[in-house]
Amino acid sequence: MSKMFKNKPNLKNVTNVTNSLKTVRERDLSTGLSMRNFKLDDLTRYGIAGSIMGMAYEPVQSLMALSTDKGHIHVYGQQRVEVVFELKTTLPIITLKFIKGIYLVAIDTKNTILIFSLSSKKLLASYTAPGMISSIESDYSLDYLLIGLVSGVIVIYDVDRCALAPFKIDNLQKIIIPEERTATPVLSIKWHPRDFGTLLITYNYCCAVYSFTTGEIKTSFRYELPPGAPGGDNLPKDDIDLYRYPPMVNALWHPNGLNVVTIHEDNSIVFWDANDGTLLQARTLFDTDVNIPSTYPIHNNGNSKDDNKFLTPIIKASWICEENPEYTSLLICGGDSNEEEGIHTFTMLDFGVTPKYSITSYEKMSRFYAAPKQHKVIPIHATANIIDFLPLGQSSPYFNGNHNPSFILVLLDDGDLKFMNYPTGNINFKSEIFPPSISWINPKITCSTATPVPRAQWLGMLNSKEKGKVPTLLKGGLPTKRPPRSHDLRSALITGHQNGYIRMRDASLGELDDSSVLEIDLSSVLGSNSSNMDITQVSFAAETAELLCSLANGDALLFKFGLNKNYNPRMSDLNKRLQDLSIGNSRNSEGILINIADRVPYYIREGFLPVSLIRANQKSITAIKNSNVGFVCVGYETGEIIVIDRRGPAIIFQDNLSNIMSKKKSSFYKATSIEFLIAEINEDGYSSIVMTIGTNIGDLMFFKILPYGNGRFTVNFVDALDGVNSDSIKEIIGLDPISGNPTTARMQDMQKLSTGVIIQSLIITRSSKDMRVIKSNKTKLSYKVFNSVVGTGGISMIYNEQKKYSTVYSVVTNSNEIKVLSIPSLAEFNTLVLPYSINPQYSYQSVVLPSGDVVVRIDQTEAGLVNIAGKGLKQSSFDSDILFNDQMVIPQRPTINTLQYFRGTKLITYDDFITLISGPNRPLTKNPESRLSYNLSPYNPVNMPSLTGSSPRTPTLGGGFFSKGKGKDNDDDDEFKYDKPVRKYNSNILHSPVTVKHVMRSITNGIESIDEGGNDYASEFKDNMNQSMTDTRNSVLSSVFKAKFGF
Repeated sequence: MSKMFKNKPNLKNVTNVTNSLKTVRERDLSTGLSMRNFKLDDLTRYGIAGSIMGMAYEPVQSLMALSTDKGHIHVYGQQRVEVVFELKTTLPIITLKFIKGIYLVAIDTKNTILIFSLSSKKLLASYTAPGMISSIESDYSLDYLLIGLVSGVIVIYDVDRCALAPFKIDNLQKIIIPEERTATPVLSIKWHPRDFGTLLITYNYCCAVYSFTTGEIKTSFRYELPPGAPGGDNLPKDDIDLYRYPPMVNALWHPNGLNVVTIHEDNSIVFWDANDGTLLQARTLFDTDVNIPSTYPIHNNGNSKDDNKFLTPIIKASWICEENPEYTSLLICGGDSNEEEGIHTFTMLDFGVTPKYSITSYEKMSRFYAAPKQHKVIPIHATANIIDFLPLGQSSPYFNGNHNPSFILVLLDDGDLKFMNYPTGNINFKSEIFPPSISWINPKITCSTATPVPRAQWLGMLNSKEKGKVPTLLKGGLPTKRPPRSHDLRSALITGHQNGYIRMRDASLGELDDSSVLEIDLSSVLGSNSSNMDITQVSFAAETAELLCSLANGDALLFKFGLNKNYNPRMSDLNKRLQDLSIGNSRNSEGILINIADRVPYYIREGFLPVSLIRANQKSITAIKNSNVGFVCVGYETGEIIVIDRRGPAIIFQDNLSNIMSKKKSSFYKATSIEFLIAEINEDGYSSIVMTIGTNIGDLMFFKILPYGNGRFTVNFVDALDGVNSDSIKEIIGLDPISGNPTTARMQDMQKLSTGVIIQSLIITRSSKDMRVIKSNKTKLSYKVFNSVVGTGGISMIYNEQKKYSTVYSVVTNSNEIKVLSIPSLAEFNTLVLPYSINPQYSYQSVVLPSGDVVVRIDQTEAGLVNIAGKGLKQSSFDSDILFNDQMVIPQRPTINTLQYFRGTKLITYDDFITLISGPNRPLTKNPESRLSYNLSPYNPVNMPSLTGSSPRTPTLGGGFFSKGKGKDNDDDDEFKYDKPVRKYNSNILHSPVTVKHVMRSITNGIESIDEGGNDYASEFKDNMNQSMTDTRNSVLSSVFKAKFGF
């Protein structure tokens, strides 16, 4: 007898037996299913894995890349085009560069350089730098990556051949400032925008213009402040009577290559003549001539400065040009607020068209940079600091990526990403513009849910969208076709975001398509000045196309899909400015339920229109539900609940749950879940609309909604079932005990209530620890306790072996599993292991759908879609999207003008440059990418017809690459008249015995017309000079080889 009880009984088995006994008389809604019916299909991912660390943009192929702190690189193209490179290491990728249309260069925090192919989508090579990397530079059309090290040395990596080139540049600061013996890193490297034979290299205390062709320093810049000069805002004033040399942090070329700007640690912004090193203007963001001694220095825009406080440092600047590269602006991040406030603003100095270099003076250029046409401060409203930004140049890949950007990509230190319209400075959240994974996190996602929607209704709602009005940012790549998935019900994936955005997408096909997204912008309804509009919950009634959402400030809003009677897309912006007035000033603002139907934006033709604002002032909202029969319930942190009949709309019930339950139990109650059912309660002999409320202590409350007369309804508390769950009830589901169909309140069932129809219902309640099945007469049938915390659960209809649908209940646990259970016995069919780890903080926002799909919230920025009744498919089972387009010829690089040539700029050809950098024994090609990249190269003679516009392969990037710009003061600038730089290959010219002497004579005779000739003359001259330059360049290259390679 003692041996019989030696081992403890298995509680799990005991529970299963008990559940089976209690449900023996109940119909098995999961009949025909077994373990083999359940295999996990890993269908797709939404969003980005980890926090964003690096950014890159490719305007020719029209791609964008983002890297994360988890070692992932996401490359995006047109809608639904996305390829993810997942590295074996989890080191953050902090730098990304696109090169030659086919290579993607990535650098991690351990100074490892990774070369990826956009064609094969494979890692081609990796290289560890010979020291800590301090700066990186590349040119889109060239083969090389310049690597600046903390030792001050620059080494060059041959990306095309996946090998280190023998050429290197020693620390030039030692030559410029011999007395400065401390090692200085290379702070920045910038290729000359019009001559790839010239570099701008920045060190701590000087900046140098270096020539590859001569191997010498052409010009150097050192910022010196004489005694009494105030310098920048962050310069200590203790030594103002001495000469000072504020350290540099960065240097940039003007797009024409004739001027240079240096940024310093004291926030000085210093402009120089690039040819002779003359200082043109030293200024800060608000003061000018700060290098000139002054008796009464003024700082910080006229305010006296506390010596113990400093402004935020300037962390980055970009010299941006429009379509016409002579129209420029300087975009500066930081340097305008107290250091403790952080970096939250940009400053734009719009200079307009640059004066002609040949006829201007140093004094005029000083005034030009001291008095920009526009001085604009652009705030970024976020608590996080700005740490980086990237202009998305649209017109060409040159000018350091700053050629005519319409967007600036802004990265914050919390990993958030914002798209700023340039030059207006507005933050753009339009989902149609960006790839789906980008719009998933732009703005940052705050909640997510999903709901089934009838297919016909979903398609009808999508048809309301005005197609083609918003151009997409990216147009590259080609999406691969996924296996078709047919569903009668569409799975509407709903996400709530910061700043009051709600987006609804179709997730039925496995991939999101933002060309078919429905969007609600609460700022257009409440006004952009409204506080804390982050969405916390969304409830969508699919059958009536009504939506309820709650905000972080405790408000809730009602929307209904329909036509806007006041649609007027030509309405002026005055309407929007009037809507920015607070709701409190509205004429309908009295009471809890506020009519906001008059705040429909005029530009919406059809969509979700605002109906009412619920402002109860009851702290935060804990539960919401918008039923399909016109009733809405909102529960608050205080325990208050409000029930609204949308047919008014009108409040038909308001009370506190603790008051309601005071006669039964003296506990604090608040609603944690709400559901509307149509069922018989307590064996009444008739069915009614039943509102069930799950509470924070695991009790289940029942309310009846009954007609009151004159079309009105009343809400009556019926009873409560104690201790249904051991913790707060997170979910309530009603099921027909015979068919397994949901007994959720629907309009077609509501219309049958007058006939006295009796609808029985099973009620499933779930907490994060357990779940229970009860009957509507409060009989408890089965109960299950989970070993792991449950994030979410739901009902799915699965095709069984009898070719019919059976019902199962699935839960997503924090142990990265999906457990599939039978109904009503809660016996376990199978446990499916997810292919990723779930962050427990977000698992409750996962959703189980009737189709068997499960939207899994992996983390704040990422979600996944799986199916529990699949074939065991993995992500690797699907073909990846195509990224590389072998027809997109790279445009020609800008060239110097005639005047610059006669001032001594020595050009070097592409072939000679390759020989100079890699030597005569350059490694042979290892990968087919070398051939593919050369096929698109502007230095490939075969591509000359396409680059001159006579071939259908001509790439189009927002119009001609160097055509006149936006009509801003362009008529007075002929010296830099940038039509497309075309090298004119004329057989007569190439084979005529033209000598340097003849060319010089023709130049001399026509020197007065230099301004009119401009670049066309320069291009023709360069072609005529090719043969004559051969002898002279050989001597130049010979001297450089002797110095660099020891030949």
